[in-house]
Amino acid sequence: MAEMAHAEELLLKWLPKMRDAVHSAELKKAFEQYLPETQGQLEKVKTIFELHEVQSREKKCEAMLGLLSRAQQLMQRSGAGPALDAALISVARKVTAQTSASYEILAKWAKLLDDKKVVKTLEKISEVEEQASKRFQQLQANHDRDAFEQLLDSPRKTGRAVRKPGELVEKSSWNGW
Repeated sequence: MAEMAHAEELLLKWLPKMRDAVHSAELKKAFEQYLPETQGQLEKVKTIFELHEVQSREKKCEAMLGLLSRAQQLMQRSGAGPALDAALISVARKVTAQTSASYEILAKWAKLLDDKKVVKTLEKISEVEEQASKRFQQLQANHDRDAFEQLLDSPRKTGRAVRKPGELVEKSSWNGW
C-alpha cells in the first residue's frame, strides 16, 4: 500500500508536466481530468492507513518510476506535436494499467483479510483507474494516426528515408522493438 502512495505522489508531480508537454487540447484535458482523480486516489490510500492506525512508510514504486522516467525521456527528446502526444498517451495507458492492476490485487488481499471497508475503497480506486484508462485508450487511435502521418511528412534526424506503410511491413523485424 505504501508503494501505491508513492506512485500517486509521483503522478501528482508528473501529470502537470505531461499535460504541458502535449499539443492536443483534448489530451491536455484528459491529463487535467486525471490530476484530481489521482489526488483523490492518494487521499483514499491515506484514509486506509488512518483506518488501521498504521503510519505510511516510504516505499518506492519502481514500476511508476520507470514509466515516468520514460515519459521524461520522451519529453526531452521529442518536440511538441502528434508523435509526442501519441507517446505520452502510451505512457498514460501503461500508468493506468499498472495502478488499476495494483489496486485490484490489493482489493483481493483485503477480501482475504475480510476487511470490507478497505475492499470497497480499493475497488472504487480501481474503477476510477479503469475509467481513466478507457479515456486514454479512446484518444490513442487518432493520435497514433496523426503521429504516423507526422513521421511520414518529416525527415528523420538519422538521415534515413522514411518508408511507406507497405515497405514498413515488408521489411519489419522484431529486432528493433
